[in-house]
Amino acid sequence: MKIAPQRAHEPQREVHMEFDIPVRARDGVKLSTDVYRPKTSGKHPVILIRTPYSNNNDEQVRFGKIFASWGYAVVTQDVRGRNDSGGEFFPFTNEGADGLDTIVWLRDQPWSNGRVGMTGGSYLAQVQWDLAVLQPPELRAMISMVSPSDFFLNCWYRNGTLVWGDLIRWMTQTDSHMAQNLLAYDLEKIRMHVPAKTVDAAMGRDIWFWKEAIKHQTNDEFWKSRTIHGKHDRIDVPVLHITGWYDDVADGSFQHFLRMKTTGRTASARKNQSLLVGPWPHGINASSRYGIDFGQEALIDLYDVQRRWFDYWLRGIDNGIAREKPVTYFVMGRNEWREGASWPLKGARPTRLYLHSRGHANGLQGDGYLDGAVPHAREATIDEFDYDPADPNPSPINVNEPDDRRSAERRDDALNYDSAPLKRGTEVTGQVFVELFASSSAVDTDYVARLVDVYPNGYAHPVADGIITCRYRESLEQPTNIVPGTIYKLTLDLWYTSNLFQKGHKIRVEVTSSDFPRYARNMNSGKPFGEDLVAKVASQKIFHDAEHPSCALLPIVGRSDF
Repeated sequence: MKIAPQRAHEPQREVHMEFDIPVRARDGVKLSTDVYRPKTSGKHPVILIRTPYSNNNDEQVRFGKIFASWGYAVVTQDVRGRNDSGGEFFPFTNEGADGLDTIVWLRDQPWSNGRVGMTGGSYLAQVQWDLAVLQPPELRAMISMVSPSDFFLNCWYRNGTLVWGDLIRWMTQTDSHMAQNLLAYDLEKIRMHVPAKTVDAAMGRDIWFWKEAIKHQTNDEFWKSRTIHGKHDRIDVPVLHITGWYDDVADGSFQHFLRMKTTGRTASARKNQSLLVGPWPHGINASSRYGIDFGQEALIDLYDVQRRWFDYWLRGIDNGIAREKPVTYFVMGRNEWREGASWPLKGARPTRLYLHSRGHANGLQGDGYLDGAVPHAREATIDEFDYDPADPNPSPINVNEPDDRRSAERRDDALNYDSAPLKRGTEVTGQVFVELFASSSAVDTDYVARLVDVYPNGYAHPVADGIITCRYRESLEQPTNIVPGTIYKLTLDLWYTSNLFQKGHKIRVEVTSSDFPRYARNMNSGKPFGEDLVAKVASQKIFHDAEHPSCALLPIVGRSDF
């Protein structure tokens, strides 16, 4: 996809604005709607944005005025129960039907030409998918940014492990029509509250969504009724999928893209999917510096990207979109954009790098190392650490951003396995896995693995990470505890990345048992999450011998040392 450097935009001409228009849902609830459109008469393509975060915030007003000056009617709407809209806010529950009722309203507007596109990120992207599965013929294009695809797989749970810090923040801020102020709370204290199932009461609240999320700890009908998985075959819409390597729901954008490419309702839908991935967290395209500086190339003109997509699909302008490669991604370390004809890249070579040590990989002074040789019988070794939920290994300071990992890696509950300094740059682009052979003294516990780019000065730049709660190792629908002392093969999905480990750098695999407060603490009891009052310490063992070859599986592009 053609991209340009970031630049500021201003409206090119005055636009007509109308605020707080009451669009009635089928049950009579008023959905507060603002409209920005050209002052010229006639019918225009529509860009619809539905949000729980105020349709009158700075970004919505700016977007509305700029795109209206470019010839679009921009319709921004508060979702049910939020800000100026009526009704109650039940997250991820009413968005499809309310979106469809809004489309019906748009059919009758004299300024609409009947062609509708949607854009937005996170919740603003999820509402697009909820509407798309209902197949309104007016919906002709989507720009889905940082979107989850399945709430139990890559949103509020990550393959069964409960997201914690962001969930507390989000459910509190949205627990009313208006955004709530988190300064009322000591968040560090709140995050350690026990029993965790009463955390809403500890904040002086009674939150419906939290009670449901904690009640449904398997991938049951509550989550499956809200997933888009299994429904992509109902969708016939060209979609531009945008995410970042550090987006905390990045897997959702990849899942949407891959599933639309293979199961979209029509050949046209399957063909017309594009993917754009930058070196960004959930707040995309906001900065070029996340721990390290990726350079000004990391920031793109996102308004221009959206305008080109909508100009082609809503206005029929032949601007080259149809002839451009469908995958555009940023290679960290090279700090440059690349284009590809498919994802995953056909040239990526799955390569196993094995964990080794002399029995003490703990901390940064440990003896863990990483190479391409399968462990042999003479080096049969176990690394051990204690995981104490009362003192969990911490997430980065900026929870979903790639801050220097060294302070957490120095701890005795972190195992570190480093390659030798690289003799040549090694590019890893694609999906990363870590296979661990592990046992625990607990009946349930967590394991975390992280891929880290270690600079010559020691700076530890996290590249990708994953977590597994052991009871979900075989099934998300029917979890089973583990037997203490038994060795299990655990496969951790670290999702996706693209990073050049430069010459002289080291590739590190870090293993621990918590990533807190990003994910909830496993209290090691085997009880449902949220019930424990007391944490139990678990003795963890990682095996790397001929029979138990723990390893990282990296998609390496081009030549490497391995």
